[in-house]
Amino acid sequence: MAVELILKNYNLVNNKCRIKTVIGDDDSSAVAALRRLSPYAITKWSDYNHVKKTFNSKLYDIKLNPTLREYFSKSFALAIKQNQGNADKVKKSLENIIPHGFGEHDNCGSFCNKKDESSTYTYFKNGEPLSNNALREKLEKIIQPFINSSSQIAPCASSQVNESFNNIVCSKHPKSRFYGGSESHCYRVTLAVCQKNIGYEFPVEVNKILNLSPGKHTSNYRKKKQLHESEIRSRNSTVPAKKRRLELKRERSAKNSVIENKEGLSYESGSGYLNTSDLIDETSIMRDDVDFKDCAIIIFDLETTGRHAAAEIVQIGAISGDAEFEVYMMAKGNMTFEASEVNGIKICDDKIFDAQKLINCAKTSGFLTEMMMFVKGFCDSLPIFKLLLPMRVKSKLSFKQEELAKEYLYKKDIKISDNALNDVINLQQLVEKLLGKLRLPISKCIMSKIAKSGIDRNLLEKTYETNGYEGLSVLLGENVTKSKKIITSITAALKK
Repeated sequence: MAVELILKNYNLVNNKCRIKTVIGDDDSSAVAALRRLSPYAITKWSDYNHVKKTFNSKLYDIKLNPTLREYFSKSFALAIKQNQGNADKVKKSLENIIPHGFGEHDNCGSFCNKKDESSTYTYFKNGEPLSNNALREKLEKIIQPFINSSSQIAPCASSQVNESFNNIVCSKHPKSRFYGGSESHCYRVTLAVCQKNIGYEFPVEVNKILNLSPGKHTSNYRKKKQLHESEIRSRNSTVPAKKRRLELKRERSAKNSVIENKEGLSYESGSGYLNTSDLIDETSIMRDDVDFKDCAIIIFDLETTGRHAAAEIVQIGAISGDAEFEVYMMAKGNMTFEASEVNGIKICDDKIFDAQKLINCAKTSGFLTEMMMFVKGFCDSLPIFKLLLPMRVKSKLSFKQEELAKEYLYKKDIKISDNALNDVINLQQLVEKLLGKLRLPISKCIMSKIAKSGIDRNLLEKTYETNGYEGLSVLLGENVTKSKKIITSITAALKK
């Protein structure tokens, strides 16, 4: 678009005009295209307002506190505006902003009154200069690109006129409607041009040129509208109005901070595109009334009469630490041939999870209520092993317990898989050995918050792979914590 407007513009070519200076919001691709195709040199000037906003957004990114952010933002703006048109002075002033804040005044100009030891820093805590070296490195990294571009920042150029015209065009030609293919398109843009050049009284002037009566009511209405616009413009340019806008901005910022502290991350530019909250499965959210304090982890296994849904339990084996439990039961029906292949009993652990069989058995026996008083939940080991061993999944290797035991346990520690108790002993050893890879370096409190929010390891890994640290910040900030230390620890663990 820039190339078409500047280098291939029919009107400019016919009138032998050249545009040698371009004002923009640092769209490097457009400027690069112009310079590449232009037969003459083109100078780039940065829009002053966009430069300030870009610098402020960088300060927001490093989570600088509002007071310091206001100080550095104001210093940056003054360094440019007070030296407008002089690139060398702008560069020197920008270079002195960070040292000045950290108590180094050797290169400060006449504006600096901090050389006097009795003077204090109004914006800083206890009136003392900053001393955090890590913060200084971040600030220097932020301001360096602006120092390097001082020649294009110094003119304090503005593209506000273009922005104003775009707004007028949008009022006549709204983006929510498609008028580009209609006959009214040219008239709508022409109206915007007339309003920009003449003002709100342009219909009166157009009628006069066409030798038409402007009309008494039309003239009065347009004069009032023009007067009202002039009053608003004059009022908004006064110092009190500008101060009031800054006050309202601070109030909005403080209000957002309070809301975020109460509810987690409520707004962040671009956070909606990450869609991290949409990934949470509502059915996996843990109930708030479940207390896992002092709960023991029990690993259990069942032996059944077959693989079908109606198969009956014939043996239960369980282990928790050093405590073991084993019981056999008499089945009412016959045992299938497949189930009796291995020592007369076969583990039913295919698509039917043992927990459902145990619950059904407790329900049939009338012990379900009593069981719910002691059992807080169930967890299948197969998805955990698949999560811990992704290369095994990729290679399509078997996840049968016997195969895992052979590969990851010492031969002397492996129990023969002839009954449920031996199976759970092997399973406990596998869990203890492999589960260490799954643990995140976070406290039980944060782990509980993550679980209650419906966030699991799969979701954390998916978010990290898709959006990195930023995605985890949004996901956990909305639901769990905004602590940078915790999020960094989780990120480091997921990297491994």
